[in-house]
Order: sequence, then C-alpha cells, then structure tokens
Amino acid sequence: MTIYASSKDIALKASSWVNLGGKRRLGDAGSELTLFPDIPNINMVDASDVDTSLFQLRHAYHADSPTILRDIQSVFNGWSTERRGLSSLYHNLAWKLRSSGKALQEAVETIVR
Repeated sequence: MTIYASSKDIALKASSWVNLGGKRRLGDAGSELTLFPDIPNINMVDASDVDTSLFQLRHAYHADSPTILRDIQSVFNGWSTERRGLSSLYHNLAWKLRSSGKALQEAVETIVR
C-alpha cells in the first residue's frame, strides 16, 4: 500500500483546523508525516516537493500531477522505492518523492561540480 502526503495540501490543513483543533492527519507531511513502523507493507511517500501550484487547494495532487501519476504507474508495475528514485526518510519508514524539475536540477548540479 502506498499513501501519498503533502505539506502543501490546503484542504487537509483547513479540515484539521476546523474538525480537530489542529491535530495531525493522515496525508500531512514533513514533521507531521504519519509513519507505520510495525507495518512494512505501507509506503508513506512525502510528495511535498512536487509542484502543485496549478491546483487551488492542492488536494488533488495525487491525481493531477504527472510526477505522481508516473510514480503510481511505477507502483502498479511493481517497481521498488529505490527503482522509482525515492529518497529514504526516517530509515526507510517513509520516502520522499521529488519533482522531475528538482531531480533534473540536482543532476545538473552534480555534473557541474
């Protein structure tokens, strides 16, 4: 099971504030990312770096972002988190998905060095 989260999800932040007084919610990312250390079959993916600026509430990023849709396709193809190019967070308890632009920028910076 793969669960995507984003610290830029405005709808989730509003719901958390209105309904639970600011408590942490599944789908929050960054320091609020939910982890499942006892369930190795759950992959939490922090997609906060993926550009979702075109979408007003940034809540449908998982269905509208080409970067995330490619990652979902890779999950269905059975690719490992390493093969998908995800960075480890919290000693492989979660993963970081980078936007294509950010990954390309980092690759160029590495070559230039």
